Amino acid sequence: TVSRRIARDSPSRGARVSASRTVTQQRRASGVSVAATCRFPRTRLVAVAVVMMLAVAAVEPSLERASASAAGQADSAPDVRTAAGIATPPDFKVAFLADTDDESGQRQVLGLINREGANLVLHQGDFSYDRGPTDDWVNEIDDILGRNFPYLGSDGNHDNWRRYIPFFRDRLSRMGLDPDDLPSRSRGNYSTIYQGLKLVFTMEGGDSDFIEEQLANDDHIWKICSWHQGRRATNVGPKGDEVSASSYTACFDAGAIVAQGHSHTYSRSKTISDFETLTVDATCPDDPGTPETDVCVSPGSSFFFDSSLGGKDSRRLENTERDYWASYYAGEFGALFIEFNVDGDAAKARGYFKTADGAVHDRFIITAVAAASGRAGSG
Repeated sequence: TVSRRIARDSPSRGARVSASRTVTQQRRASGVSVAATCRFPRTRLVAVAVVMMLAVAAVEPSLERASASAAGQADSAPDVRTAAGIATPPDFKVAFLADTDDESGQRQVLGLINREGANLVLHQGDFSYDRGPTDDWVNEIDDILGRNFPYLGSDGNHDNWRRYIPFFRDRLSRMGLDPDDLPSRSRGNYSTIYQGLKLVFTMEGGDSDFIEEQLANDDHIWKICSWHQGRRATNVGPKGDEVSASSYTACFDAGAIVAQGHSHTYSRSKTISDFETLTVDATCPDDPGTPETDVCVSPGSSFFFDSSLGGKDSRRLENTERDYWASYYAGEFGALFIEFNVDGDAAKARGYFKTADGAVHDRFIITAVAAASGRAGSG
């Protein structure tokens, strides 16, 4: 383990034989016994029972979906507007993970997410490492987090995205959202809003035009750009340039946090005011109560992270000498958690990376700075 910290029975028609069944029920009320006797052909009783069982089987799933939808709609309350913009509910916790597979490693991380009380999972791709969602992958999510737990994801290089679309469309519905937020023929691009959190997912390689379109004039305090792969400069694993730099810039221009996976490591940058030059913004305040470097988001500046120790394996650390790293880690499986709207401040969030063994390897504060404050474009 390497760690360094820096500055989820029909009867036959031909039957001619029938039998009588007498059902006697004794009901005592005020000392009076009442006997009720009913006579029905046995075959008719069986037929009625079969029809009733089929009806129940058909209705139960729809009732569950309706209940989930109602719950999701109740959760997705009207926008909460504050002076800083549209806010999430207080203490709204999101878990970020990637590169999970469908074996014991994923179960460990899902168990961690459950114990930490997350309200939403955002999975940055490479789900079951198969041609589509395996039964094990789906069942582990359902068994540990629940069939209706809010769970969304991005297309990964080991994923046949077309086969995962039905899973995520169903999750959107269970979350009380419109499943058409994710078009059935999507190549990986889709966007939605959940609990005051603006979410933009892009296909492999990124799509700056789509990002710009989705984030233009958006007034949510917290915005997330999610994709799977990254660039050589944005990970401390062995991965190269696979996402367009313009996609990062489009997110940073809107003050959106960039969530990625793929490297099978964990890393987080400091606040970056210019993605092209990876210039660190030194004006972001640092809370002495957190050992690692805190970060800020505002129009023109943000930070990126890679939380891809989701259960597949861990890779050795590389590319760690850059001055823009706030924290990095390789070793045990885990997830990044970000809790939005904390300490009574809609523009404050608290993040930490925790492994399944209970160890915390990164802890930091995020401050959302509105454009009107004068830091727009400069971090």
